[in-house]
Amino acid sequence: MDTTKTIINNSGFVFLGNITARAFSFIISLFIARYLGTYGFGNYSFLLAFIYFIKMIDDIWLKQIIIRELTLCNQDKRSVIIGNVIIMKLALSLLILIIIFPIKFALTSSTSNLFYLVLTIIPLICIISSYETIFHVYLKMKYVFLSEFIGNCLLITLTVGIITTRGDISHFLISIICTNILILLLLIKSSKRFVVPQFKIQFNLWVTILKNSLPLFFTAFFIAIYNRIDHFMIYKMLGPSSVGSYSAAVKIIEPLALIPISLSISIFPLMTNFFSTSRENFEKIYQSSFRYLALFIMPVSMILTLFSREIIIIVYGADFSSSSLILSILIWSQIFIFFGTINKQILIATKNQKLDPFFTGPSAFINIILNLVLIPRIGVYGAAIATVISSALGPVMGYFIHTTKNYSLYMLKCSFKPFISSLIMAMLIYIIHLPFIILFILSPVIYISVLFLIKGINNSDFKIIKSIILKRKITFIS
Repeated sequence: MDTTKTIINNSGFVFLGNITARAFSFIISLFIARYLGTYGFGNYSFLLAFIYFIKMIDDIWLKQIIIRELTLCNQDKRSVIIGNVIIMKLALSLLILIIIFPIKFALTSSTSNLFYLVLTIIPLICIISSYETIFHVYLKMKYVFLSEFIGNCLLITLTVGIITTRGDISHFLISIICTNILILLLLIKSSKRFVVPQFKIQFNLWVTILKNSLPLFFTAFFIAIYNRIDHFMIYKMLGPSSVGSYSAAVKIIEPLALIPISLSISIFPLMTNFFSTSRENFEKIYQSSFRYLALFIMPVSMILTLFSREIIIIVYGADFSSSSLILSILIWSQIFIFFGTINKQILIATKNQKLDPFFTGPSAFINIILNLVLIPRIGVYGAAIATVISSALGPVMGYFIHTTKNYSLYMLKCSFKPFISSLIMAMLIYIIHLPFIILFILSPVIYISVLFLIKGINNSDFKIIKSIILKRKITFIS
């Protein structure tokens, strides 16, 4: 098998792994939310936010640098690097545990006892991440996919068993520990096909990795704060039930992020190449990316806003009806997250990645300030509004920076017709009195029809859609 086919197959397993992981996560969260209710699910989501926070920092901060170091060295050196990475991450995870342990004393007695289980999970996810880098380097992500798939099958089985036997939150957390141990053991066994870690500590290697990854730490920290600080603040100000309502809405929205992430993985090599060889094709790539993301996310945002109550009740039940307004607000942040995902790839492709913290940092700061101001006044809805505003900050700031001004302008330009079409669709749906399911199916039909009438889509777009349906090779370059 040649290199191109290997890369394509490896990317396929990465994509498939992301889809299945998010699907499992959503289904498990749905079961747990319906079982625990808003109060119990709020406590559960608050505890998991710590794990999400650490995992996101680890993925963005260290993983890419470690993969680069492994790629550039020979086989013998890889064994030493992997051994050092595992020890270093264990040391860092212990440092993290020491730093966050005092949080336990600020929690209620029942939640503080569960916090010990969360502390057990953190070192496990750090070691798992270390072993995953091996499969990234050797383009063998199928082993990670299979290990996580088996682990998630175990987790969903344990979750159903716990609900059937009327277990509590501690049992759900223990099931996560068991699942991560299984995944780690499977990865260790599979990794022996490629490299066996040598645990010979080389502190100079630690310094090199940490020094090279320092700029990414700030980006990772800001993004982690931006994505989960609202859960912590809602818990502290309003209590577990509000966190439960908020998390229910978040869980519906989060899978959408897979769309821009998948697109960015596909277009990044093209943008990197065309930036050096053809600025015209480079512009076509990023403009087409922005445009097609806008064509998708605008109507989705409007549809979820219109039918938020029906969707929440169908997915979670009537107990979570308060999540409907949260969902109708939060979904609009996805527009800017969609654009931001592509914009980040543009910055890297054009060697302007140092600008990224200047976008993520202020967004995280504004998010915290707005949460402090809005949550005490309008409750959990304030957190949703804060997320939307801070998400929009990046494109607005981009307009005032010479390097990124054109990207922000095109984001606005390509959003106009999809937004107008979505707005007309919403107005028509609002005045038509038909059952929910009929209106839900009718919505995209109305949107596409209006979009076609105002020339928001053309024959080239239909050709691309037809190519996707027929699974033909397509290209943005014409």
